[in-house]
Amino acid sequence: MDNSKTVNGASVEGQDLDGFKMVEKDLPKRIYELTKPLIGAYKGKSKSTHSALYTIETQDGVVRLIGCTDLDSQMSKVEIGTMVKIVYEGEFKTKAGHFMSRCQVFTK
Repeated sequence: MDNSKTVNGASVEGQDLDGFKMVEKDLPKRIYELTKPLIGAYKGKSKSTHSALYTIETQDGVVRLIGCTDLDSQMSKVEIGTMVKIVYEGEFKTKAGHFMSRCQVFTK
C-alpha cells in the first residue's frame, strides 16, 4: 500500500503543514474491491450520487459499500440489523456486451 501523501501534486510526507495533520479518507468501497468476504451487521442504506450506499459494521469498523444491480437486488430482502456475509464473485458479460459485477449475500 502506498503511504505517500501529496497536496496539489507535491509530496507532504514528513512535513509540518502549519501544525495540521492529514485526515485519512473514508471513501466507500465498490463491490469489486472486496478481496475477502465482508462480514458484519447491516446498519442501513442511503443514497449516494448514483447508487445505493450500504453500511456494514464489521469487527474492523464501519464499511460503506456502493451498490450494484446484483447487490441491490439481494440487499432489498435483508432487514437492518441482520448479520450479512457479502462475497464478490467476479464479473460477467451480459448479452448486450456490458460487464456487471456478481456477488452473493448470505444472512445469519
